[in-house]
Amino acid sequence: MKDLKQDYVKKVKPQSEKVKRTSILESKDDENNILWKPTYKWYAKTAGIVLGVLVVVFFVLNIVLKPYMRYINPDITPWLNKNNKSMAVQQ
Repeated sequence: MKDLKQDYVKKVKPQSEKVKRTSILESKDDENNILWKPTYKWYAKTAGIVLGVLVVVFFVLNIVLKPYMRYINPDITPWLNKNNKSMAVQQ
């Protein structure tokens, strides 16, 4: 068991030889080191895609869940009452 431990210690690099790893985004020496930086065009395109997907999901869920929606009596809500021609309060 002791031999295995000594072999392991010999194969492992000492602390002083370890290479310090830094991210490209952490280096502040030169701005050309950054591999990719989003532009306003990319932000607009991404926001458009996200908004488009949300709109499509909304309408698909509206169609799929239509049988489970609650019925609201038109007498309670004047804007749903088709017989009432104006939404003005009648006196």
